Amino acid sequence: AGCYVGFASIQLYAETFDKEGKMDKLKAFLCENGSKFYGLKSFTQPKMKLEKKAWKVPDIFELGDDVVVPLRAGGEIEWTLSSL
Repeated sequence: AGCYVGFASIQLYAETFDKEGKMDKLKAFLCENGSKFYGLKSFTQPKMKLEKKAWKVPDIFELGDDVVVPLRAGGEIEWTLSSL
């Protein structure tokens, strides 16, 4: 049981932080807090671009012989992530 969100976890976090008016906290949440907690070096040099641009979630993902229905299948996610 559970929800398949691995395909868009960062975009879903961005939606949540945006709706709560806390986008200024997203970078620390994604890139800094975990490494600080574990005493590791933080890697904050940008490698991805996050922009508010909606996209349609596929109805299914075919993974070998298995089929996975993702969270929001057929719906939209408000944020897009791309490589720099």
